[in-house]
Amino acid sequence: MLKNIIPVFIWAKANGEATVVDRILVKIVLELLKSDIKITKEKINTQETIEVDSHLYELIKTTAQNIVGSLYKG
Repeated sequence: MLKNIIPVFIWAKANGEATVVDRILVKIVLELLKSDIKITKEKINTQETIEVDSHLYELIKTTAQNIVGSLYKG
């Protein structure tokens, strides 16, 4: 099942520091490369939907929560 990661990044930007998107992408870059998925800060800022499989979604959500320091309730 595919899930949209944009709401996670919107939440992270609203609750984290200015560089939160960059920090999340750096932490997950190896998984993105393994999956041959190209997600950039520009795509996150301009697209309404970026759908990924549930494994990658959970990884992004967990990474965002760890960096922000609170739980995503989306």
